[in-house]
Amino acid sequence: RCRALCHSGALPAESLAGAIEAFRTALFERICAVAAQRGRRLRVPQFKELVSELGGVMGGAYPTSEIFESGCRLSLRLSLQLCAFCPGVPEADALEAIDWMALVLRNLLDQTVTVGALS
Repeated sequence: RCRALCHSGALPAESLAGAIEAFRTALFERICAVAAQRGRRLRVPQFKELVSELGGVMGGAYPTSEIFESGCRLSLRLSLQLCAFCPGVPEADALEAIDWMALVLRNLLDQTVTVGALS
């Protein structure tokens, strides 16, 4: 629907891009707020799945490089939040968050090495 509005001229592409970015920013902030809640019921696997799903959804609006970067930034923010002590959440979840953080950092380093090798 948004694409049709842009093509018809009823909605300028810049307005659409701004609206999408504002929505994405607010959504990421809300997800991080949920991760910080005391006694949260969502665990690391659910947050990882959510980040993955968001990457798929963002594919319609962002280039692959921006999706990768945005997914890494959100994953790092969430893993940092999730590894902190949270009353009512098992300690094993924090350890899983640390593993997730290490995986994201490893992926970033691998991406950097790959890009550096191509230069």
